[in-house]
Amino acid sequence: MLCGECGEINIQNAKFCQNCGAELDFKPELASLGNRVAAFLLDLLITYAICFGVAIGLIIVLGGLQFDETISDFTYLINVIIFFGYFILLEGRLGGGQTIGKRFIHIKVVKEEDVDVMGYTQSFVRNILRIIDGLFFYIVGIILIDSSDKNQRLGDRAAHTLVIKEK
Repeated sequence: MLCGECGEINIQNAKFCQNCGAELDFKPELASLGNRVAAFLLDLLITYAICFGVAIGLIIVLGGLQFDETISDFTYLINVIIFFGYFILLEGRLGGGQTIGKRFIHIKVVKEEDVDVMGYTQSFVRNILRIIDGLFFYIVGIILIDSSDKNQRLGDRAAHTLVIKEK
């Protein structure tokens, strides 16, 4: 369980923080829609830059200046894997619930039940539903966040996660 006072990760179901002694039954401050959008836009720039670099590298290695349908399909598949992999890995244990954009904006994704970092299965569920949340330029996700008392998009609801402000 994450301490709301000092940020220390404590054992599950602990009543008090092992570092600062604070009571661990607290309500985390939810990240605003603006914070979430800002972090996502930063992450989008990062993933686009990575995907662009990989695409150029693949085109050079696999086909030179000949850009055929096979290379195009392969490049698209690699870019989809990079995009989803970036979010799944960093929002899971590897990044401690934070992508680079979330770290910059000081927000993080946590499990709803104990405000701890989620595992990769939850991260996969949360992020694969970006396909639906992202419809119509993320209008679907924005409407769901705005209509939720916990600021949750569909992926958050299905994975039982929250996006909170980091202390």
